[in-house]
Amino acid sequence: MLNIPLSSDELESLEELKKAKYKIKDNKIKDNKILKQRTKIDDYFVEVSNKLERNKATLQAFNDDFTKSEIARKLNMSVAGISKIIRKFED
Repeated sequence: MLNIPLSSDELESLEELKKAKYKIKDNKIKDNKILKQRTKIDDYFVEVSNKLERNKATLQAFNDDFTKSEIARKLNMSVAGISKIIRKFED
């Protein structure tokens, strides 16, 4: 059985599974969007013109499963700064 090569469809499925990310939320394992289908982080901040809009976009990106580190890199901020924004808006 191990000597049978995989079909191209099977290989493609394996590649998609390797790109998938998983996250535990509310004590459930959540399958995040596959990376190739994921919205680019840049799209969240395209029309941001002030701090309030930036903060709302930050929370939206975080809720859409971008990490604090990814958001911090995009905004050239610290992870602690991103955490403060998220805490402030989740209250």
